[in-house]
Amino acid sequence: MSRFITLLICFAVSPLAHAGQNVVLLISDNQNQEDCGCYGNDIVQTPNIDALARNGVRFIDAFATTASCGPSRAVIYSGLQTHSNGQYGHGHGIHTYRLSPQVKTVFATLKDHSFHTALLGKQHTTHAESYPFTFDRKVSGRDVSMLAKMSREFIQQAGNEPFFLTIGFSDPHPTSIDPPGWGIVKKDASVPIVEYDAATLNVPSYLPDRPEVREGLAGYYQEISRLDHGVGLIMNVLKETKKENETIVIFTSDHGSSEP
Repeated sequence: MSRFITLLICFAVSPLAHAGQNVVLLISDNQNQEDCGCYGNDIVQTPNIDALARNGVRFIDAFATTASCGPSRAVIYSGLQTHSNGQYGHGHGIHTYRLSPQVKTVFATLKDHSFHTALLGKQHTTHAESYPFTFDRKVSGRDVSMLAKMSREFIQQAGNEPFFLTIGFSDPHPTSIDPPGWGIVKKDASVPIVEYDAATLNVPSYLPDRPEVREGLAGYYQEISRLDHGVGLIMNVLKETKKENETIVIFTSDHGSSEP
């Protein structure tokens, strides 16, 4: 049976390489822990994430050390907290933060041990020297169909050699910032859209029960369901390429959501 692990774990490089074991890391964007069926949410539909939890290990006391996308991912990829890896903020746009030159990421370490490496979708990484991908394709983190297609291409390119594949989903991050907005904007005919009724949702106790909050929550859940569909597509790729029983699958969020 395949081994599925939800949330982030640490693993030893040498045993993985020796066993020909592959790793797939799935990262959602701005998703609260409780916003999955496997964590007790009976509204949002996440059958594929729930299957990972059911067939693997589910952690309930894990937490993100940094509540910002870029720095949080730097912690995940380096294994070092922010004050040790040097990336205190984002590295794109007007921001100039980056990993300290001496910091080695998991991508670099695994590549040194003959792993094929790729980060598809949302990256939020700086600088390029710290992230030596053997397969580098630019694809939207919201285009779950293309993420699956590129994943298949990467796995086929790796052949019988070990690989480390990270998928950076952009859901359920807000689709607009000012004003904040959620929900699927660009539709893909091949991806089912789950509709949520804003009027009947249970509003979390830490949010004000207002119409705009309900609308935001419905859109947020809609994005989570698209993300979940993407998780299912990636799992199908592993099955179809016959890598399912040779791959550790990890699902985590970069950090929780402060919205809607």
